[in-house]
Amino acid sequence: MRILIMSLFFMLFSCNYKKRSKKITVQENSPSLNTPGEFPPGSTAEEVLDLYLRDWESLYESVKTPISFDDIEEENVLGVCITWSDGVDTFNEIRIDREHFEEQIANSPIAARTIIFHELGHCDLDRDHDSDFVDLEDSSRIPYSIMFSSLWPLPEVYSEFDDHYMRELFTGQGIFERSKPVGKAFTRVEIWENNGYTGTVIFD
Repeated sequence: MRILIMSLFFMLFSCNYKKRSKKITVQENSPSLNTPGEFPPGSTAEEVLDLYLRDWESLYESVKTPISFDDIEEENVLGVCITWSDGVDTFNEIRIDREHFEEQIANSPIAARTIIFHELGHCDLDRDHDSDFVDLEDSSRIPYSIMFSSLWPLPEVYSEFDDHYMRELFTGQGIFERSKPVGKAFTRVEIWENNGYTGTVIFD
């Protein structure tokens, strides 16, 4: 039996990927419920998560993977997407580190939404990491996808180019052209044991 665990680091998203054939569609002219990442002041983590999930469903379809808040012991890990398997049946779940998520809510709400959408990209859309960039006309460079392996240090790009990122996430093709990646991060693999299950944990 095997568990595939996909980890999302504070500055490094790290997840495994199992490709399955699936047609992904996005509703045309379906704006987000609000300005990306915004929510009423004083909202709890659960309320913010609920808003982001309704935002996802307005853009795509019902969320398939349950999401819960947890105290993740691994240092600087924001969340994990876990694929559980007993060799016959398989199901996914996402766990988000509450403390880090609440910090992102306070400091960068759009980054908090990006974390949720990134993990759902893995679990609901079977998306792998995407290491490509976009070279803008002003010579700046941004990630091509929110499935990029690291949380961009200037998260406002996710709101500024939200239309591109949402189209790319749900259809695989954004507004901008891809640029070649500058390189691939070192991959670290660990094997975890848990109640008779074997977990293959990939950090990249």
